[in-house]
Amino acid sequence: MEVRRGMIVPSLDIVRSRVELWRRGVASIWRYRSVGNRNSTRPESPPRPRARVLCDRKGAVTVAWRSQETRINAWWEKRPGERYWLDVTERDDRGTLLAAPRGEGRSEDSWRHQLITHVKSGDVVFHYDASQRGITTCSVAKGAVGKKELDWPLPGRFESNGVTSQGLPSWGIRLERSTELAAAVPLEEIARTQSSLFPALRALEEEVGDPLYYPFEMGSPHATHPLSGFVFKLPGVFVFGFPELARAAERLTRPLPAQEKSRSSWMAPVTRLHPAAR
Repeated sequence: MEVRRGMIVPSLDIVRSRVELWRRGVASIWRYRSVGNRNSTRPESPPRPRARVLCDRKGAVTVAWRSQETRINAWWEKRPGERYWLDVTERDDRGTLLAAPRGEGRSEDSWRHQLITHVKSGDVVFHYDASQRGITTCSVAKGAVGKKELDWPLPGRFESNGVTSQGLPSWGIRLERSTELAAAVPLEEIARTQSSLFPALRALEEEVGDPLYYPFEMGSPHATHPLSGFVFKLPGVFVFGFPELARAAERLTRPLPAQEKSRSSWMAPVTRLHPAAR
């Protein structure tokens, strides 16, 4: 397999890819991440030191910590029609609220906590249900993302004295028009379809850069699972690769007659690329 910098490869080929890059002398300091932020051979820059030791003229020593702020690769903002997200939070109120913890300390700047702030009013949100192992419902974002104090379930190992949740500073945006899909899209179907969509996803990453904030593990056409996080970006090529998701997207973005002109401004590029959107 020919491997070069910036190329995404299925996880089954990662070891061979690393060996080839290492032989070329370019892999000794690189780490690897994915389309879904764990399977890519796109190299990251060596991590910068998190702190610097400073000495003044009297010999006093202080430590200056570097900011670890994450800059979101908002690739969808220049691509009209890329208005789809996936919620994997399993919250009880997920039909009316899309949310994510704001994080604390160094995790506050993690993209997993910050990505939700890029959701805009009118965007379509699909919801993953772990109990059904698939995408089951969809809704539309309304308003703007704001700061909230929300309860989040505690992992089982942290539960004590009947306490199963804790209040955390969070981001949230209201949802409306929550609708169950006529048929859930199971993980097995997602694994098969994303395998066939792999060239298109790789081409998209080559064009817009990484990460795509893609939600599912890639590597096998027979099995997959959601990656760790709260809210992920769903590329249009993924949405329109599934007839059920494409129908839901079309239904939720169908404008009133007075809005037809505004629809053509952002939906046209998607319908040209994906016939199912027409």
